[in-house]
Amino acid sequence: MGLGLFIRIVGSHMKKKNCLTTILSLVATIVAVMLLGGITVFADEVTYPVSGECGEGVAWTLDADGNITISGTGAMQFSTCPWSSYADNIKTVTVEQGVTSIADSAFSSLSKLQKVTLADSVTSIGYAGFAGCSSLAEINLPDSITEIGAYSFTGTALKSVTLPANLQKVSSNLFSGCRSLESVYIPDGVTDMEESIFAGSSVKSVRLPDDLEYLPENMFTFSDIETIELPSTLKKIGRAAFYDCHLTKITIPEGVEIIDDFAFSDCDRLKTVVLPSTLKKINTSAFGSTSSLEDITIPGSVELIDINAFYESGIKVLSFNEGSESFVTRIAENAFNSCTRLKTIELSLSIADISNDAFSMCTAIDTIIIDFSIEFFTERFDSFLRQIVSGNNQIVCYVPGNDAEYYRLYYPFDNVTFKGNLEDVGIGDVLSGYSLSLEGDIGVKFYLRFNDVDSLSNDAKMLFTISSIDGQKSRTSEVYVKPQSDSGRSVATNDGDYYVFKCLVNAKEMTSIITAQIVDGENKGSAYTYTVQDYAKYILERPGKFGKEQDLIKTMLNYGCACQVYFDYNLDNPANRILSTDDQDYGFLNSSDINAGPCPEDLTIEGTDIKIAKASLVLNTTSVIKLYITGANENTVFKYGGEVITPVKSGEYYIVRIEGVSAQDIKMKFTLRVYDGNKLLGTLGYSPLYYFKIVLDSDIDPNGPITYHLKVLVSMMYKYGDAALKYHPMSAN
Repeated sequence: MGLGLFIRIVGSHMKKKNCLTTILSLVATIVAVMLLGGITVFADEVTYPVSGECGEGVAWTLDADGNITISGTGAMQFSTCPWSSYADNIKTVTVEQGVTSIADSAFSSLSKLQKVTLADSVTSIGYAGFAGCSSLAEINLPDSITEIGAYSFTGTALKSVTLPANLQKVSSNLFSGCRSLESVYIPDGVTDMEESIFAGSSVKSVRLPDDLEYLPENMFTFSDIETIELPSTLKKIGRAAFYDCHLTKITIPEGVEIIDDFAFSDCDRLKTVVLPSTLKKINTSAFGSTSSLEDITIPGSVELIDINAFYESGIKVLSFNEGSESFVTRIAENAFNSCTRLKTIELSLSIADISNDAFSMCTAIDTIIIDFSIEFFTERFDSFLRQIVSGNNQIVCYVPGNDAEYYRLYYPFDNVTFKGNLEDVGIGDVLSGYSLSLEGDIGVKFYLRFNDVDSLSNDAKMLFTISSIDGQKSRTSEVYVKPQSDSGRSVATNDGDYYVFKCLVNAKEMTSIITAQIVDGENKGSAYTYTVQDYAKYILERPGKFGKEQDLIKTMLNYGCACQVYFDYNLDNPANRILSTDDQDYGFLNSSDINAGPCPEDLTIEGTDIKIAKASLVLNTTSVIKLYITGANENTVFKYGGEVITPVKSGEYYIVRIEGVSAQDIKMKFTLRVYDGNKLLGTLGYSPLYYFKIVLDSDIDPNGPITYHLKVLVSMMYKYGDAALKYHPMSAN
C-alpha cells in the first residue's frame, strides 16, 4: 500500500492514536524492499578497492574507507544493485562530472551513508534514490537537476535542503519520515507538487514557490511544521494537507476558494486562522478537533460549511462577515457540533440553508449579535436561531434597534433577552463591548453596564494589563468607576447606559494583549482580552460600514509596525501584518515631502539668552514634545495653554514637556509663553514637523542617533497624523 493511500485512510476513518509511529514503521517497511536484489553480506574478506559497471559507459569504485565514486559518461542503469553486497560499508557517495542520472533505488537503505556529492552534469535522481539512508545528513543538489523521484529522501537525516532552481516537480513522499529535517526551500517555477511530501517529518520551515495553485493532500500530515507563508497564487488546500501537524497560526491568502476535507483537522496547537474573502467551501472536518482555535471569522463569500467542519474545535467567538452575496448558502449537519467553549456568535449576514443540528452540543453560547434586519430571515435561518436560543442558557441577543420588539414577540423564550445593538444606543459601533479609540490616541474602549453601581466601593476600578506576546513584558493601568475629588485618578465616562473605560497603549503595543478586569477589593469580575490590532482588523473587514476609517487604520498600523521595529518589541506579530501587501508601508519620505521648517523667532526670545537648543519626541499612546531650553534660570516660568509647566533641570538644560500631542496635532505649532516671575519675556514655538524634517535631512548613521528605522518611524508617524487630521478636521496652526 502506498504511503499516500495509507494517510488518506487514517484521515478518513481513524483517530490519530499512534498514527505517526505507524507511518514511520510503514516508511521503514517500504524502504526495506526498495533496494533491488536485496542485500547479501559475505563473510569472506574483501580486497579494496572493488569496482564494476553501473550503466553503459558508467562505472563505480568503492575504497576501503567506504567512499563510492560513480564516474563515466551517461545514465546509471542496472537491474540489480551492483554494490548491494557492500551496503554496510558505504559512508560517502561522489558522482563525478559526466554522469547524468541516479538510478531508481541506487543508494537506498545505506544505513551508514553520511554525505553525497553530485556533479552538475546530473539531471535526475530516480525513484527512492536515497530512501532510508538514516545517517545521510549532507547532500548538494546542483541546479542542473530537473527531476527527483518519489521517496528519494524518505527517512534520511537531512536537516536543511535547498531544492534545485530548475526543478519542475516535487514528487510524493520526498521527505516523508525525515525526523531531523528543519527547513526546505522550494524554488519558484515549481508548479507540480505531489502528495505527502513532508508527511511524518520534523520540518519546521518550508518556503513554497510563488506560482503554486494547489497545496497537495497530506503534504504536512503528522509533521512538526509550526508556521508557513502560503503563496498568493494558491486556489485550493488539499485533503489533510496539515492534518495533525504542529501548526500554530495560518493566514490563508486571498484567492483560495476551497479548503478540502481534514485540511487542518486535529491541529491541536492551531490558535489563529485568517480566512480570505475569496473562500467558497470549507469541506468536511476541515478544522475538526482544533482545540486551541479560539475565534474564527467566516467571510461572506463562503457557500458551504460542510459536515463536521469545526467539530470539537475550541472556538469561543464565531463571526459571519458580509460578502457580495450577503449570506452563507449552507451550513451542513454537525458543522459546529460539540464546540463546547463557543460563547459568542456574530452574524452580519443571513444563512440560506442550515442543518437543525449544525450547532448541537454547543452548550456555552450566551451572546448572539445579529447585524441585519429581520426581513432578510430565511426559514432555515429561523430554525437555526430557535435551535440556539431554545436551550437552558441565559442568552443576550443584540439586534438592530428597530427590530428588537419584533424579535421579542417572535421568540418568546424566558432565557433570551433581546436588546437593540450597541450602535443604536448611541455609543458607536462595538464588537461585544469593545471599540477602537480613534480620537488621535491609540487604545481600546471597554463598555460595561453595572446592575447595581451603587454597591461598588469608591475604589472599584478597571484594571488593565498590557502584555507583550511572549508574556515577558507587562504593565498595568487603572481606570476607576467613580470619581473622587482632588484624587487626580483616571475615571470612566458614563453616558447613562454604559460606563466607558479607555485603555491607552503605546504605539509599539498595538499587538500587545490587553486584559481588562473589574476589581473591587477582593472581588474580581471576568477577565476580557483584546488587542488594538484585533479591532483594527474588525474595522478593515467592514469597509461598507467603516469607509471613512480605512485610511486612518491602515496608516496607524504601519506606524505601529515602525515603532515595533525601532523599539525591538513584539516583532513576531507586526501591527501591519493584517494589511494587504499593497497597503503595508515601510519606507521613509524625503524631507521635501514635509512642508515645514523652524523659524528663528520660534526658537529664541529676542533680547534674552533663552532659546530651544534641541527637542525630541516621546512616542507613547499620544506623543510628548520635550524641549531642551538654555538661558533660563530658577525664576523662569513656562506656561502652555494657561497652565504652568514645571521644568526638569538637567545640566545646562531646563527640560519642558508638552503632553498629550495627538496624531492629528503633528502639524500644529505649540507655543510656550515664557515669564521672568510675572513679566512676560516672549514666546517659544515648536512643531513636531520640525523634528521630522531634521531627521529626514540627516544622513543615516547605523551606530548613531539617525538610523534607517528612525527615518521610517517619523515618516509613518507623519502619514498617520495626516490621515488623523483628515478624520478629525481642524486647523493646524
